[in-house]
Amino acid sequence: NGKDVAMANRYILWDLAWNIFLENKWLGIGWGGYSELYDTYGIARLINERDGLNAHNVFLQLLCETGIIGTFVVLFVVLYSLFKSVKFLKMNKKSEYFTPMCFSVGIQLFFIMMFFSSNALYDFFVFCPYSIAIGIAIACFFDKKANMRVIMIGE
Repeated sequence: NGKDVAMANRYILWDLAWNIFLENKWLGIGWGGYSELYDTYGIARLINERDGLNAHNVFLQLLCETGIIGTFVVLFVVLYSLFKSVKFLKMNKKSEYFTPMCFSVGIQLFFIMMFFSSNALYDFFVFCPYSIAIGIAIACFFDKKANMRVIMIGE
């Protein structure tokens, strides 16, 4: 069954990423290093060459490539932007920012869900919408700040 083979391949990739992480816990092997190292461990002959280019799990790949420190930094930025976006959305339920912020939060949540099954950080078609969603959130935030200044000056 093709589905069983695909999952078996992912288990191999996850195991490799975890073992590399255990050997390089704090700083990892460097951004993009997983795709260069997987063949060193003899994985390329076991699985489809294309599948081995990433671990198909962002958390494991981050741990492997950036270690505990880098993983913390990346996850902090992603989760902080989501937290701030949700907070802004809640405070602006009846404003012009509600629809774009709903879109932004939805894309951010999708991006985080993709961490478990793909490598959203390396997939252009996932990372690009995420970048746009962050841009929308930032634009709404700064537009609201600018509008608040205009109101305060006008009084």
